[in-house]
Amino acid sequence: MAAVPGVLSPWGYGLIKAFEGFRDDFYCDRAPGSTIGHTHCDPGEGTLTIGYGHACQPESNCQSIMDETRPISEARATQIMKGDVAVMERAARAITGPLTQDQFDAIISYIFNVGPGPSHVRPLATAINGGDYAAAENAIRSGVGDKKRRSVEANVFASFSF
Repeated sequence: MAAVPGVLSPWGYGLIKAFEGFRDDFYCDRAPGSTIGHTHCDPGEGTLTIGYGHACQPESNCQSIMDETRPISEARATQIMKGDVAVMERAARAITGPLTQDQFDAIISYIFNVGPGPSHVRPLATAINGGDYAAAENAIRSGVGDKKRRSVEANVFASFSF
């Protein structure tokens, strides 16, 4: 069995990019029909977001991007995304059980979308570290957010089991 890969593959980056989509300026991620060009989201409008799903939490964390010339390029969005992915990869270090690269990519896509907090990572780590890959698949499948995305991530995870 292989160790935890630890680094998102190019395919994994493509998966996340396909789900997140590219937006070249700020928008509120939960505002119906949100237009670009926001610099603040009101309560109920969600999180200020740019590029490939880069969430500004708190909004002040995006001040340097706000100071840049916008719209941003896809290359700049990818650069920002790589920083976000590094945070998700660090969160996934709690998982010590063996994983294929595809399983790791599915987990990073999931964490990228739901957040790297312990409430999302711990159930996966507990299941995988204990050898219960079915429970990990179920944790991904039943996670919060877009059910189609959760289904794809869970299916990718399950398709490449040990």
